[in-house]
Amino acid sequence: MTLIVMHELFELRRQRKPASTVHHLSTLPGMPTQRDQRIRRLVENLCEQGLVSRVPVGELIGYELNGEGVSWWNLHQSVLGLFRSLRESDTSP
Repeated sequence: MTLIVMHELFELRRQRKPASTVHHLSTLPGMPTQRDQRIRRLVENLCEQGLVSRVPVGELIGYELNGEGVSWWNLHQSVLGLFRSLRESDTSP
């Protein structure tokens, strides 16, 4: 789940799109359904680590990758692709 969230937040920042809400993140492919609280805890943990920032989105709170998060993603994304390919091979017939 963390990789899915980090990738989405990276892409939103790269495309200069607004911050993402927990609801948006919970609807991404590969995320568990009906788990907004779980997603909220995940992004709050990323905030505590200094990789993600909270941003007001109307009356809601949005999350976006900050400079530290972008640096982390750029540094680790090539290795993270390995996890993605391992997961995909587990689900292939």
